[in-house]
Amino acid sequence: MILSILKPGKASKVPNLGKALLAFLFAVFLAVVGFVVPSAFADDSHTPLEPLDCPGEMPAGEAAICFIFHLPADWSDLSGRSVEVPVMRFAPTGDLDEAAKANKPPLLVILGGPGQSAIYLRHVMLQRLAPLRKDRELILMDQRGTGPLNLELACEDALDDGNKVDIEKVLKCAKSAKTEGIHLSDYTTGATARDYRALRYALKIDKWDVIATSYGARVAQKLLVLDEKGTNRLVLNSPHFLHSLLIDWDPFPLVEKVMEQCNEDEVCRNSYPSLYWDFQALRFDIGKVELSEKALSLIKEGKEAAEELGPDGKEDYIKGLVYLLYRQRLQSLLARHRSGEVPHDIWKTMISLQKALQTEKAWSPPEPLTSNSKKISQLLHYTIFCQEDGARMQAKGWDAITQPLYAHFYKAICTKLDGPKLKAGWDKIKKSKTPILILSGDLDTVVDPNSAQGVLEFYTKAIWVRFPSSGHDVPSQNLCARQIMWDFLNGKKLVTNCIGKKPLIFLQPDQAIRTTG
Repeated sequence: MILSILKPGKASKVPNLGKALLAFLFAVFLAVVGFVVPSAFADDSHTPLEPLDCPGEMPAGEAAICFIFHLPADWSDLSGRSVEVPVMRFAPTGDLDEAAKANKPPLLVILGGPGQSAIYLRHVMLQRLAPLRKDRELILMDQRGTGPLNLELACEDALDDGNKVDIEKVLKCAKSAKTEGIHLSDYTTGATARDYRALRYALKIDKWDVIATSYGARVAQKLLVLDEKGTNRLVLNSPHFLHSLLIDWDPFPLVEKVMEQCNEDEVCRNSYPSLYWDFQALRFDIGKVELSEKALSLIKEGKEAAEELGPDGKEDYIKGLVYLLYRQRLQSLLARHRSGEVPHDIWKTMISLQKALQTEKAWSPPEPLTSNSKKISQLLHYTIFCQEDGARMQAKGWDAITQPLYAHFYKAICTKLDGPKLKAGWDKIKKSKTPILILSGDLDTVVDPNSAQGVLEFYTKAIWVRFPSSGHDVPSQNLCARQIMWDFLNGKKLVTNCIGKKPLIFLQPDQAIRTTG
């Protein structure tokens, strides 16, 4: 029954709200499927939409219709194998008559990773995008290879409790996937872009607004090439562009920039008067201290690679890796919008090192700030990375890549992963007059915040807004960025004076520091 897929929020206390939302979605659903149950087909690709119960319990006041979208695994062979992805279409949360009058395009969200699942993160999206959703629909679709329908590519056992990746388990997972008939050549950015175009056709949407974050920007760029007419407005949030290499740029000058800002701030300068020299001393102190087993476990692969260097070379190499790992921790603070903790972190680390040297005890560095990767499809992530960035880095030479720790890690996977080889020109884009908003954090250490320079000549109606004290995924922590994004998507004139030049607020020595990553 069609009605079995429509489940409003169980806890809603607003009179008749559930019925109104159901009526809205029911009308939308009938327009889409044309009374054809259980499948609806896109006009030109014949990809079926199969209705199903929405996962979990809807939050109060929410209603959605859900589908399984059956797509060609290989877009060059529509009659061959298929892949399945879940789709959720949420109704507006405000007055539905007003929403109908406003007639705003639905909002499509394309997440990053690569490997993030929109369905797993739906509750975050519902909350974060609430101001936009009063008078427009929200559409979420998992990218092929991600989420609950693609557990073979999740490789969950490749991650330990600390989110550290076991390379051998990833490679073993790839072999298992191949044995089960999974073709890694099906999983490309271009194929995902075609999936989104097919979804627009299948849902009979004339135009939609798109928010694409990080790697999702690459998918959005390819979608513009394939289907520019279907995109009304596009937001590229902390974008990883097709032309840029994720780990072949140096983010550490941004950490040094934060240290300079501390020196220019009277309170911070008085609290950490020798910050710069304390940081410089860290490398030498790490070279003198005995490392704990915990420290050595953090650089397992590097420790094994150092065995052939001899006693002295081996120790220098390992100590150098620990130092680089600490630099990476500082970079992660910036990416997570925690730049104000950098001076405190250096000071605290310096004290712990000096104490270990004075007491002649083994030293453990601060924990790396790893991202929660439990819900990221590991095999998809490395398949996409290795075929796109990895292939270009291999051509350049892995030893020449600017970020050596990441280069060493990805090389260990990419040189052994039997993934697809992309054709020349896969990263080409074309000129577009689509209105585009680019949001960049000047302290983003995940993607190069200056990389937007490489696309402005192609996107003639692009507006590039930079936020001096922000890291990665700017709107997640920056209210000003959210307001600018709302205004852009609603077609209003952008007011950017909220960005301002507000200085960083630095954590003081006597203040408590966060213990979570």
